This record gives sequence, structure tokens and C-alpha cells, in this order.
Amino acid sequence: DEERTQVVVIGATNRIEDIDEAIIRRFDVRLVVDPLEIIEDRQKLIEHYLNWIEYDLSEKELVLIAEMCADFSNSDLKMLVKEAAMNPLRKVFSSRHLRYKKNSIEDIAHQASSSLVNNVVTKDVLPVRFSDFEQGFNRVMNASSAVPQIEEGLSGDI
Repeated sequence: DEERTQVVVIGATNRIEDIDEAIIRRFDVRLVVDPLEIIEDRQKLIEHYLNWIEYDLSEKELVLIAEMCADFSNSDLKMLVKEAAMNPLRKVFSSRHLRYKKNSIEDIAHQASSSLVNNVVTKDVLPVRFSDFEQGFNRVMNASSAVPQIEEGLSGDI
């Protein structure tokens, strides 16, 4: 007689809305992990992700950002910080683009050769500020708001 083996498949995602319903139905056990509930934990994660970025945020602003992220998961927080960090760079590129746009065809060719990217100097990029986070919130859709609530339940033997 054949020996039966069992296969256990474990998957994790914060983008459940991108997974086909038929696949989700095949999982017997579904566990939904809630977003970070403790504000201090969210603040610590935000500060951790800001470690590699120059920023100008007061303690009060950091707390406010953490409060605004009540439904955010860890990856949502990471995405928000990355998005906020991009805003000062966008401002540099935008101002240079406008400067080149007003000039000749040679300047446009110069821009197309990606010199805008190659000539960015650290001193040109402002530190991340609270307003950058405000803009980041507009760009980042937190995963928990887009995820339909999955029934938590057990079926079959574990």
C-alpha cells in the first residue's frame, strides 16, 4: 500500500486583492494579520526606515505621522517612507526640467541623455519634511484598506 504524504503550503501577501479567488478558496486555513496597532511600534518602524535618509522632522511630527498610519502594515510604512523620500528628488528634477524646457533643443537633448540624473548633488536635495509625508499619503494606498476581509476559519485537520 502506498504511503500518503501531506503537503503543507504556506503563503503570505499584503496584496490579497491581486490573487485569484479560485486560488484563495483552495487554502483551508486563512489567517489575517492586523496592522500595527501600537503607535510607538509604528513610529519606531518609520524611524528605522528613515535611517538612510536625511530628514527634518520633529518628534511631534514623527508621532503625528505614526498616528496617521493607523491602518498601515509594515510594508505600507516602508512604502510611505520611500515615497516621502522621493518628493525632494522630484522637486530637484522638476526644477531642472523647467529650466531646460525654457532653453534650446540642445538643452532638451542634454536632458534626454540623463544628465539630470547624473548631475544631482546631495546638497541639491532637501531633507525629507512633514509635507513630503503628506504628499506620500496621497500616493500610497495602504494594503489593509484595499484588502477584502477574509473569513478566518479552519476547515479540515491541521
